[in-house]
Amino acid sequence: MLNSGAPKEVEVVYSEIWTTYIEIGCKAFESGRYETAERMLRAAVKEVPKEMSSPGAVARIAENLGDVFLKQNRLPKAEKVFKRALQKYADVYGKLNRHCVRINYKLTALYVQQGRIDLANSWNRRSFLYAQSVRTLTDSEHCQCIMSTMQSFNMVGCEPELLSAQWRLINKLQACELVEELIG
Repeated sequence: MLNSGAPKEVEVVYSEIWTTYIEIGCKAFESGRYETAERMLRAAVKEVPKEMSSPGAVARIAENLGDVFLKQNRLPKAEKVFKRALQKYADVYGKLNRHCVRINYKLTALYVQQGRIDLANSWNRRSFLYAQSVRTLTDSEHCQCIMSTMQSFNMVGCEPELLSAQWRLINKLQACELVEELIG
């Protein structure tokens, strides 16, 4: 609930404007209309109510913009906004949180695309270590992050020990899910 002192009807309408921009931006992204997604997300940043312009809201928008730039192969811009999102998430939740882990993995993929394999390996190692320390990161989320990163590496350039550890984790989690399915 917003706490601006304005009537509740005004607060609701005002807060819906920026969230509507985000929703439209996400739908445009999903349908491959990246220019529209970018415009909507930039509009959302401008419309976030001042009392709500928490780093968390801005971080989510920045992360979405980074995804747009990544799809458009605008890698320097993607890196810049991913790092901004990473800092904002860290400001709100500390460095060890599920959002920062997700951004770390996205930066890993970005560095692979740029051909900066040493840097990608460094970020991949950090991501994996952070993910193991974050209690709010679900196993499914971690697997998705790992799989996405592995696809980016295309199995070329990834440190063998790290790749092996990541595969062991995925196999363990898949086995646990299979057992739960059989029991449940």
